[in-house]
Amino acid sequence: MIAAQDAWGMFDEEGSLDPLLKFLLYAVIALAVGKMLWKWLTEDVGQWITVDLWGLIADHPWWTGLIVVGGLPALLLLGRILPFPVGADTCIDVDDAFVAPSGDAIEADALTFKMKQLSSMSATGFEQAGAELLALRA
Repeated sequence: MIAAQDAWGMFDEEGSLDPLLKFLLYAVIALAVGKMLWKWLTEDVGQWITVDLWGLIADHPWWTGLIVVGGLPALLLLGRILPFPVGADTCIDVDDAFVAPSGDAIEADALTFKMKQLSSMSATGFEQAGAELLALRA
């Protein structure tokens, strides 16, 4: 049996499957999974949205209205509670452009910048900061 498998060249010397056959096997499995997902998405999920969900909304319009009216303030409150990365808090002053080194691990003459500070600098300020960092390396 082993001699027949070696004659076909399906296995390497270590006993593992040939890389081309592995690729073909994985391709067949990927196509089968893709076909199943496509069938599930086009047949079942579409029916859930168009028939089941719309039927629930049409059968209970008052409950749907109450959920929407109650959910809208909850979403607005959630938007006020969660911090957003864009806004007045992300801007820095000119005084905050350079960060003084802190701690014993950093050398006394080291100059550091935060990414937020570098991204908020003008082109000229960025060039100046880069020149100062390069001057310290020399």
